[in-house]
Amino acid sequence: MVAVVTNKAFTETALLMTGGTATAWATMAVGTGSQNENATDLSLVTEVTANGLARVACASKGVTDSSVTGDTCFFQHTFTDTATDTYAVKECGIFNSTAGGDMLCYGTFATAVPMESLDTLKITWSVQVKSG
Repeated sequence: MVAVVTNKAFTETALLMTGGTATAWATMAVGTGSQNENATDLSLVTEVTANGLARVACASKGVTDSSVTGDTCFFQHTFTDTATDTYAVKECGIFNSTAGGDMLCYGTFATAVPMESLDTLKITWSVQVKSG
């Protein structure tokens, strides 16, 4: 997956760090559209909103170690297609709301992931905080 951290993520992070009004990221969404990954992205192109593929609270999230102790956030969820419809999942994002909200990161899959009834798609995001 190719992915980018959005400009809104930097704004929300600064607010969280200083005790400002901000909401932590905890939801994941998938979609069937795609666009070039840009830091200015605000939403998925074509977010799926039904049939087990709708935006949802991440099943697990937390902090892990990469370069230094506790420098990487992870978000994980397994989507299950509950419909007889088929989807070609091409994009994914992490948000701070179950509807609307700010997008932490946006990514597209190199190849669309076909989803049919009862297929599952497990997505894990790792976002490392680092200097530079």
